[in-house]
This record gives sequence, C-alpha cells and structure tokens, in this order.
Amino acid sequence: MTATPPRQRGHLRFPVTVVVLVVTATVSVVGLVDPQLGAMLTRDGVLVRDGQWWRLVTPMLVQPDGWGQFAFNLLGIVIVGAALEQRRPARLWLATYLTASVGIVVLLTLIRPGDHDGGSSHGVAALIGALAVTTVLDGRRHAVPSPLLDVASIAYSAFFCVYLAMLDLGGPWPAIVAGDLAVALSLTAWRLVGTTQTWRGVLVVLVLAGIAMAVRLDGHGIGLLAGAVVATVGRPRRSR
Repeated sequence: MTATPPRQRGHLRFPVTVVVLVVTATVSVVGLVDPQLGAMLTRDGVLVRDGQWWRLVTPMLVQPDGWGQFAFNLLGIVIVGAALEQRRPARLWLATYLTASVGIVVLLTLIRPGDHDGGSSHGVAALIGALAVTTVLDGRRHAVPSPLLDVASIAYSAFFCVYLAMLDLGGPWPAIVAGDLAVALSLTAWRLVGTTQTWRGVLVVLVLAGIAMAVRLDGHGIGLLAGAVVATVGRPRRSR
C-alpha cells in the first residue's frame, strides 16, 4: 500500500506555510519601514567576523531590495509552500527551507564576505526544487485538491527558474520576456498533458537553470538544486 498524504481533512490547512509567512512578512515590513533596522539584519561577512553572528540567519527575514522583492518572495512562500506542505510533512518543509536559507547565506558569506544582501528567495528556490521532485516522484498519488494552487505553483516555479537564470545570463529585459514565455508554455502544457508531465518539464528546466546559476555562485541556483536533493533523499518509502 502507498503512503497517504500528510493531511486529508476535507480542506486545505497549511500551518507551517502560514507561520513562516507571518514571521517573514512582519520582519520584512519593519525592515522596509525602518531601513536602518533592516540593514542590521542583512548579510555582511565583515560584520559577521566582528561578532554579528545573527546575520547568518536574519537575511532570510528581510527584503532589502524593496516592496517588489517583498511581494515576489512572499508570494512564492504562499503558493509553493502551500503546494509542498499539502504533499509532504512539516519537517521536510522546514528542513528544506531552513537548510537552504541559512546554508546558502553561510556559503556566500565565506565566498564573498564583502556582499550586502538579503531575501527569502533562496528558501523559496529550495521549496520549488523540492516541490518539482516530489510531484514527479509521487505522480498522481498526492494530487493537490485545488486546481488553482496547482496552476499557480507551476506558473510561479517556471517563471522563477527561467527569469532568474536569464537575469544572470542576459539582463532584465530578456529575463522578463523569457519568464513570461515560460509561464505561457507551462500553463499550456498543464492543460494538454496534466500536472505530473508538466512538472517533469519544469524539473528539467529547473536543473538546467540551477546549474547555470550555481556556477555563477548565484544562491538561487544552489537553492533549486539543494531543494531537489533534499526531497529526493527525504522521500517517504512505500510500506509493503
């Protein structure tokens, strides 16, 4: 017999996604309203060496690039986070998100200590990688009851992977065009061949985009690949 989904109570409930969303939104808004306070939470390798160790964790709670980054990243937590939480237990969700968010900050701090940045997108990238692998491996066994959530997670993930990879490789305008095209193609594929087959295609794009970004030391690419690995290793075994 196969493993049952973590929650089947007649309606969707995503407590981990909600908690992470509320905490992140609260700290991010405070940081945007008070830039001086927000700057105290961003990544800074020099200040970490001076004893400000909290900067290895707090960068995932602030969005220093402004309200656009805030909206994009928190939308990813909601959409991708809810879709993954529907399919996997809270411990895998948290392990994926926290390992990527903190691990990538630590790695980039060691490699590029002079950089100053922050954002939740590394964790969102890991959730996307985990969701893609989970959906492909599970097939139809853990289908999401909400078609809207299904479509939204596919569209957001396709845009995230293609847009950020092209932003590294070609700049903002090619990234916008390629990202919009990725959304259109992924939604068309969803209508024609269904969820699992569409996620197979997204997973291929994800791996290619992840490698392209990772070789440029872009944390988003590292996050995509790390999330895929965590989901593969943490996949529950079928009982006999």
